[in-house]
Amino acid sequence: MTFRLIPKKPISFYFQPNRKKRALVNSGTSLPSVCLGEDFIVQSETVDYLGARLDGSLSWDHHIEKLSAILSSNNFVLRNISILNNIHLSRTVYFSLIESHIRYSIMFWGLSSKQNLDKIFLIQKRSIRSILRLKPSDSCFDHFAVLGIMTVPSLYMYEVISYIVDHKFFPAHTHSYNTRNRQLNPSVQHRLKIFEQKPEYIGLKLFSKLPENLQILKDKPKTFKAKLKEFLIEKRYYEVPYYNAG
Repeated sequence: MTFRLIPKKPISFYFQPNRKKRALVNSGTSLPSVCLGEDFIVQSETVDYLGARLDGSLSWDHHIEKLSAILSSNNFVLRNISILNNIHLSRTVYFSLIESHIRYSIMFWGLSSKQNLDKIFLIQKRSIRSILRLKPSDSCFDHFAVLGIMTVPSLYMYEVISYIVDHKFFPAHTHSYNTRNRQLNPSVQHRLKIFEQKPEYIGLKLFSKLPENLQILKDKPKTFKAKLKEFLIEKRYYEVPYYNAG
């Protein structure tokens, strides 16, 4: 018996900022059609690429919907496992079925909007309550440290800071003033707000807010990341400081 693979139907996909998209709609202009031979290729609003769901404006809203569905389904498994009252087993299942999905591509969608981050953080807190069989109204704050689990905002911080350390994005731009963070200023001229979501841009800002005893370890990535993880688990951030720091 032989099998013939049927290729997926091709689609076209455009990246464009929301303001440009609105301008096209208001002017009555449509995006150009794409043809393959004599066939028109269908335009799509989203596309799945390497496990991430992208949309043309990179709002990541569609990806968050997909991720939320996966986490909610996996949390059902975690709740059933927690009935065994084996915290070690529950933690193992959590890291496998919950945190692994949260961490995947969080470096890109983490600051797409505070609403997106909070939506995933809310599901993570349900997972913590599932592990410990807490009531829905019980606070999770102290339990993150006890379980050795980073909050969603902390996971985002860990990924972007580790990224700039691993790729040695130092210094970014220097100035002549003798300040502690004079070599960590990522204020490059840019026109689009989405530029400020770049991992290297935010990573440098967040790195500059770390304690000096952590910053001096940046040339030893393995040690730095171990200490950074300990720091973030202890702090249990409920939001990314960059939102308030400006």
